[in-house]
Amino acid sequence: LFEFLSAEVSCSFMARACLSFFGLWSSKKPQVVRCPPNEQALADLLGEHEVDTSSWGDGKAKPVASLLRELREGSCSLRIDQTKKLLRWVEPVFVQITYNGKVLVERMKVFPNGSQRVHATVLAEKKWRDDATTVDAAIRGMREELSVEISKETEGLVHSPLENICFVESMDSASYPGVPAIYDTTFMRFNIQPGSMAERAFRDCGLPACKPFETVEQKVE
Repeated sequence: LFEFLSAEVSCSFMARACLSFFGLWSSKKPQVVRCPPNEQALADLLGEHEVDTSSWGDGKAKPVASLLRELREGSCSLRIDQTKKLLRWVEPVFVQITYNGKVLVERMKVFPNGSQRVHATVLAEKKWRDDATTVDAAIRGMREELSVEISKETEGLVHSPLENICFVESMDSASYPGVPAIYDTTFMRFNIQPGSMAERAFRDCGLPACKPFETVEQKVE
């Protein structure tokens, strides 16, 4: 469930984002590791870097196969830092969509098992290997989550690069214990101009009346 809300939501969200900066990464980007060809090769790579996978697949920890799937689909990569530490590198992109002073917010998400999560957040996507830039990831995210036919060239869909907020943070991973997660995060804004092609593209997203609407996420295989 999505809805265009007061711009105050945007200010609050960005303030929380700025306050969440911790464990900032100060070095240059580590060397990318080629995706292993199979699960055993990945397990061997983890072993070479002294990662204990005995608890993987228990509790919140995901199995080795899940990490291999993420690597194959390009939603993360493995990298080695200057100390030879193995890292899982993820590039989240948070997309603030504005229209007439209001911000598009996801109010609730319903999962395939029927469970619900009530929240208030802007659209979020991960930059995948096939995304040339974070803007391409943002456009793909809008197309998949909102079912809108748009591109970077859509008239009236305005992105201001100077407003981007970018930072890198390091966190311990509950999903893959022993492999620190590095989040190379970008916050960006797209403004939909009234009367434009972009406004018409978002007509099923409550525009121009800013009515609440529901979507079914369409993942691109």
